Amino acid sequence: MKKHSYVTSFELIRKKVLELSIGNKVEEHLKIRTELNPAQLEDKTVFKRMCAVILSSGFNASIVKNMWDQLKTEFNDFDFTVLKDWGPEKIEILMKNEKVIRNKNKIRAIIHNAKVFNNLIHKHQGFNKFLQENKDPELLFISIRDSFYFLGSITTFDFLKRIGLNYIKPDIHVRRLFHRLGWIDSMKETNKNLSTIFKIAEYISTETGFNLNYIDGVFWLFCSGYKEVMTGPICCAIPKCTECYVKHCKYRKENNG
Repeated sequence: MKKHSYVTSFELIRKKVLELSIGNKVEEHLKIRTELNPAQLEDKTVFKRMCAVILSSGFNASIVKNMWDQLKTEFNDFDFTVLKDWGPEKIEILMKNEKVIRNKNKIRAIIHNAKVFNNLIHKHQGFNKFLQENKDPELLFISIRDSFYFLGSITTFDFLKRIGLNYIKPDIHVRRLFHRLGWIDSMKETNKNLSTIFKIAEYISTETGFNLNYIDGVFWLFCSGYKEVMTGPICCAIPKCTECYVKHCKYRKENNG
């Protein structure tokens, strides 16, 4: 596929997402993504967002969002300086608590990661200074993924994106969309597919001026929707091809004529 088609497709997808906005909520949501700045985040906020990623893994985002206030209460507002001292007995107590997500591996990961995060903060005098010392995007990704429990490839990208760094999260929604468009060979989480997604996203970013976090937001809204800001998704599990503006989509041609 010719490179200009990447930008054309993105702009058509973006146009549709904006049309589905409830008032100006899509624009506001995407603006927040472009304005995220990790240098302005306190260390406790950074860790709290890591915990949100861990707890959300494998769940619909709305589940954790609806439980968030109660989760903060039960996990002491996700204060890593407190959680780092929690032991096995606390895990067992939480496993009996119906107000939290009772996944032992996730609870263990949060407590373990509190210890790791606390050590990282002391070693580098703050998370922002750690970022300044690890400016290479690939090396930063590897460092985070390998240092913390329950952060795999996709969830690490999610965490980095949530604290405002310039990344796209190549989750199932993005992979499914790229596959349907004919940009990758399958929806599988292969190194080849991830590499292609990053290259295409970087190209779109260069040509449009939008950062990767914004581009990720457009694709995510188009594929999964967000009922608080828009009326519904288009390229979801059962795609609404007749409502989509990307008429040169490979999936659409093969399945809808």
